[in-house]
Amino acid sequence: MTRVVLRRVVVGGVLALQALLIVRGFWADRPEGAWRMFPEASDWRADIVRIDADGSRVPIDDAEWARHVQGRGLTYPSVRHHADAGVDNQLALFRAALDWYAEHDGAVGRVEATVTYWRNLRAPETVVYRSAGK
Repeated sequence: MTRVVLRRVVVGGVLALQALLIVRGFWADRPEGAWRMFPEASDWRADIVRIDADGSRVPIDDAEWARHVQGRGLTYPSVRHHADAGVDNQLALFRAALDWYAEHDGAVGRVEATVTYWRNLRAPETVVYRSAGK
């Protein structure tokens, strides 16, 4: 009798967790566990500069960025990329990569990226992200 009850509790808990992940996936930047049959058709690209202590803006070329940041479609950001896991997820990964790059490239100053994205091929939207300061 207790095995039957325990089994039902475990199955109910697993189903509740799956339902929670699906519901959370509608609002989260990184929707782990929230599989969607038809993913969005979004693209993005970014222009990255380093802002030195004197305020000058030095462009960071794609080759320099690619030496430090690789994977998940983040390499060569000046080229328009498909946001393979959704644009919100891709931008969250990009923001984390921007902070990581600023900390590990050996230069002093903040890194700024002007990101243009097309959500489901609609009109472009632009946002500016800045790394945490050094």
